Amino acid sequence: HRMSNGSMFGGLLNFNDEQFFKENKYITLSTPDGIYTYLIFAFYQTDMYYRYIQTDFKTPDHFISFAKEMQANSLYYREGVEFAESSRILTLSTCKGGFNNKLRYTVQALLVDIVN
Repeated sequence: HRMSNGSMFGGLLNFNDEQFFKENKYITLSTPDGIYTYLIFAFYQTDMYYRYIQTDFKTPDHFISFAKEMQANSLYYREGVEFAESSRILTLSTCKGGFNNKLRYTVQALLVDIVN
């Protein structure tokens, strides 16, 4: 959960600024298995009931349609993002805070590189 002092997940809110979104294209995730690089393709506000965290799809086409829908939600458009049935998506989401904890800020990114 995002802390009101910005110490945890507060940085996600920076993507609300179009210039910040344009200048910060990548998320790097380091794990014992490797370094994963993701291209950020979406930032938007939603509620906790929206299907942005869906992980099961009937067909590869359903997954691609889902990814394109998430991209269409974004406040800003990122050129050069293409989805395939083998694509992997990272979703970061945190509560908006305040009196309505059902609202979420969401950043989604496409896996573009793995270094083992």
